[in-house]
Amino acid sequence: MNALPFPTKQGYSPAPPPYTEKQPTSLSSPAERMIVQDMQEQPNDYLPLAIFVTICCCLPVGIVGLMKSGEVQSRYNDGDIDGSLESSKSAKGWSIAGLISGIVMWVLAAVFLVVYLVLIVDKANGDSQGGAGGAGGGGGGDGDVVQDESSSYY
Repeated sequence: MNALPFPTKQGYSPAPPPYTEKQPTSLSSPAERMIVQDMQEQPNDYLPLAIFVTICCCLPVGIVGLMKSGEVQSRYNDGDIDGSLESSKSAKGWSIAGLISGIVMWVLAAVFLVVYLVLIVDKANGDSQGGAGGAGGGGGGDGDVVQDESSSYY
């Protein structure tokens, strides 16, 4: 007897072959992308420079540099090599611009500090030293104090 619950040879056509017509193009494109990525090295993302600029030099420009640096790897992983190169150049440009502007700001801050110390502080020290030993001779300072006290009584 037949162990199968259905008859096997009763004139049915054989089972259709598995679906093998044209494969969608999306299935073949990842393999092509992998070949392109293996041939092209990922562009430099300038991440360390962007981090340095963000922390030490110029925060707003450094943040833009960080964003562009992140775009390099994401575009490369998506297979967009030209976009990755463009983002790499942009990350480099923003990071260098932030570095230069940060250096300029630090130099200006140092110049303003020196000018403040030389002009303002020295002038204040010069006025206080010159007024104490100036006109009035030996008792000039004491006379001023008495004069101020006598005027406060009236």
